[in-house]
Amino acid sequence: MSPLSLISGRSLRKGGMQWLYFAGTSYLGIPYDETFQKLLKEGMGLFGSHYGGSRHSNITLNVYEQAEAFLAEWSGMPAAILTSSGTLSGQLVARHLQQETLCLYAPNTHTAMQTAQVKMMQKWPEELFSTIRNHPGKVVCILCNALDPLHARLTNWDWVRDLPPGRKYILVVDDSHGFGITGDHGRGAIELLPAMPAGCELILVSSLAKAWGIPAGVVLGHQERIRRLYADPLFIGSSPPPPMYVYAMQNAAALYEARRQELLKRLNQFQRKCKHLREFRHIPGFPVYFTPKNGLFDALYQHQVLISSFPYPTVKSPPVTRVVINASHEPEDIDQLATLVDAYFQNE
Repeated sequence: MSPLSLISGRSLRKGGMQWLYFAGTSYLGIPYDETFQKLLKEGMGLFGSHYGGSRHSNITLNVYEQAEAFLAEWSGMPAAILTSSGTLSGQLVARHLQQETLCLYAPNTHTAMQTAQVKMMQKWPEELFSTIRNHPGKVVCILCNALDPLHARLTNWDWVRDLPPGRKYILVVDDSHGFGITGDHGRGAIELLPAMPAGCELILVSSLAKAWGIPAGVVLGHQERIRRLYADPLFIGSSPPPPMYVYAMQNAAALYEARRQELLKRLNQFQRKCKHLREFRHIPGFPVYFTPKNGLFDALYQHQVLISSFPYPTVKSPPVTRVVINASHEPEDIDQLATLVDAYFQNE
């Protein structure tokens, strides 16, 4: 960490002191990687810091189409469309689909995909099945998260196999925290979902600000669906993400995989070293470790180690406490973390 840096991914400067940092969502540490920063500088030299214009303008930059083709090929999905954020991706899809079909929301679906008409289901999947059976229409859209990054829980997809027959389904999955991280090849929910029922259309929504390290979002789906989203007024009226980030992303495929392998090494190290791993809920290959023992935050704070702990979903809610490891952490950081965690739980 240079003397001028405020944050390096593994540490930050706070109150004139250096603190180890185990929070945030930059799981691969991409924003702090020197190779990625060089690609950003190349992109800035080519395109400047931002492109102020609609993707429907008579003057366009083909870097966006190139990046969309890259993401579609990498993910194995037919087509992709880039937006300026994961939230815009979610809103674009949700508002678009509500014009044509019944939209049903699984519990805890991210606010990025919620609109004013949302009714979140509580008894899942019983209420889902009941609503579908009583719905006269032929098309049903189901919106849900791929995982819960706060409490480190994967979505159970068993209900997909039991969807009532006689309908066409559109399944919209927000995989902002898993896309680029989870699964054997890092492709997230695409690798973990069961086979879709006949006639079921899959749409994937993701922020690219987590694993991918750029201020952008993406929607992946069938060619015709992406074509219709491209023509949506919300997309037409929105500025695209800065082209220098898009350029850097599409030229960093090897770097992303190398960083993911580094992350897996750090996760394996923590899980070997920490004798009290049972105190955490975690997902294989995902760098978030949730604990209900909120006192862990204060215990680590005394040793200049910062973890994530804040009230959720409202300011009056109890704190959600998590340890977040990323690929920027050094082996000695993980050793120190495991030692301090074990010391806390031994005395707790």
